[in-house]
Amino acid sequence: MNPDEEDDDEDGYLTRDEALQFAKENAIRDLLISGTRITYICYEKTFDDYCRAEITGEADQWTITLTALANEQRLADERITDEKIRLVAASGRIIGAIRLYRLKYGVGLLEGKQGVESLLRKG
Repeated sequence: MNPDEEDDDEDGYLTRDEALQFAKENAIRDLLISGTRITYICYEKTFDDYCRAEITGEADQWTITLTALANEQRLADERITDEKIRLVAASGRIIGAIRLYRLKYGVGLLEGKQGVESLLRKG
């Protein structure tokens, strides 16, 4: 999900219409639209994970912020599994796998790295 790819405007902002269109194309659930804020849940390929997207702004200066979902915010099919972490790591996206591990288990960076290494050994 990268609005800059579709936006020729070099300042990195979206117009409100572009923000609405982008949200409608990427939302998989919980799309909420108000005057200066659009929120929804999406799958972000860059993170190999589901995220909460928030687009905020006024006039022609709308920006997107992505936030990882907490475990309690996830639907059953959005939960992070050890198998998913292992697949992400095995595909060469180690940093992404560590991020997923840390989200799932609530651990620090070193513990996340060690956890991913352990999952790969077991795999």
